[in-house]
Amino acid sequence: MKDASKTMMEVETPESTNRDISALKSVRLFSITALIGYIFTTISFVISISNAFMILSDFQGKRVAIISPMLILSITFSIVGFVVIILSLLFIREGYRQLMGDRVEFRSPYKGTVLYFYGLILALAGVVVIVSGIIYYPVLLFAGAILVITGGVMSFIGIILALIVGVFRLDGMYGGFAAAAVLFIFGLFFPVFSFVAAALIYNRTTRKIAELSRKQFAEINS
Repeated sequence: MKDASKTMMEVETPESTNRDISALKSVRLFSITALIGYIFTTISFVISISNAFMILSDFQGKRVAIISPMLILSITFSIVGFVVIILSLLFIREGYRQLMGDRVEFRSPYKGTVLYFYGLILALAGVVVIVSGIIYYPVLLFAGAILVITGGVMSFIGIILALIVGVFRLDGMYGGFAAAAVLFIFGLFFPVFSFVAAALIYNRTTRKIAELSRKQFAEINS
């Protein structure tokens, strides 16, 4: 592991400290927004499980009227959660943008966020093409599937660059982010790990912002 304090000392100026604090605030905002999104998706999952138990149980008649609103509620929470999680990447993208001015190691994580959004747009376009193919022109199904797969691969690579490579590089710069980066690896397959990783990032960025702010205040008053 790099000596984070030494790295900081080599580039430390009042301007760079301000930039570090601003960038870390953006990363912290990412973690807060992501946590909100994960909470929404968790609520959706709990509602879905409850709904499934009701369906599997021997409930009839008046229970059907309860199941339908629960299903709608679950879908709503799920959509809101996923949208919030996607939008949270805009904040970590801003953090990387501020850091990559004189730190080239943050350019690839920044580009990863861009790649993710391009891939998402491409995948959504593919879904539209597939729906159009089902309704109007079946020949479009193949083209739509290619768009969805290509967009999915782009987004997957983007997530790896943004949330794994990028967080490891935050650890190299400031220290204390390695556990979150490792958890994001598992989070690619089990989202609960991403929730814990976001919580760790919130904790670490809050502490580091406070540390840099105290140091900055002491230098101003010295």
